[in-house]
Amino acid sequence: MHCRIWRKSPPPEIDAELLCQAARDVAAWLGPVEVQIAGGEPLLSPNLLPLVRCASEAGLAVTLTTNGFALEGEVARQLAHAGLQIVTLSLDGFDHVHNRLRGRDDAFALAQRAIAHAHDNGLRVRINCVICALNLEILQGFVTWLNDDPRVEGIVFQAFVQPFGQAPRERWWENEPLFPRDAARTRAVLTELLHMKRAGFPILNPDPQFAAMIDYFADPGRFALRRCSVGQFGLTIEGAGFVRLCGRHDAIGNLGRGERLIDIVTGAKAEAVRAKMQQCRENCHLLINCCFDEDAR
Repeated sequence: MHCRIWRKSPPPEIDAELLCQAARDVAAWLGPVEVQIAGGEPLLSPNLLPLVRCASEAGLAVTLTTNGFALEGEVARQLAHAGLQIVTLSLDGFDHVHNRLRGRDDAFALAQRAIAHAHDNGLRVRINCVICALNLEILQGFVTWLNDDPRVEGIVFQAFVQPFGQAPRERWWENEPLFPRDAARTRAVLTELLHMKRAGFPILNPDPQFAAMIDYFADPGRFALRRCSVGQFGLTIEGAGFVRLCGRHDAIGNLGRGERLIDIVTGAKAEAVRAKMQQCRENCHLLINCCFDEDAR
């Protein structure tokens, strides 16, 4: 798995009711916004079903990002019954590529099973694909193949970034075999994907994100957006209860200590972290992938 987050041992998770209370607080504060449940692998969490249920009951739009290994029929049925709306499946290419990236000979088959079970239970299905050296040459064909599958709503591309399971290091990409080496070829593929999107293929990235990824892959060390708006797009609640605006900064609170989410997010520590983030010009996965802001280019 190219994120290599499995190298980190996760801390114990907080009680599900604390997460549910946070979901209710968000709904009361902001209305029907989207809650994205991701990992690691969220299907391994005992808190998943109760969190989906209470977030949905509070009026939030709930989505799940998963590798699909454990998304068999009964699990999909329970998630759909609990109120899950969208399953985003991590799928990085055809079988020979995806199996190699995931380190399992059955990874592609399990992803296909997950698509079938999710669709059969009324869940909307999207694909998340990380662009890397191993799948660069198959991406156009992969999009064409997905376009012919009526069960799949669309695909979102992300740029390969420093794996989360690695300690941060300078110029990490120079010794990373999965980072695309040929910037000109990468530019050509990304340009063709943009053309395919404009021609009607179900690519869900905003158009300016392709230009940003071209600049990023050309020189990750120099790439930067004009400002960081991550702190205005959302926040992260970790399974252990820590609340963060950005993984590069300290947590702004912890639900496990009895703190309410609204107090955490509007408190002095949160404002101090936001101020630091506004001055940050470092390249990070949130800016290029998860919270891309086209106005910041």
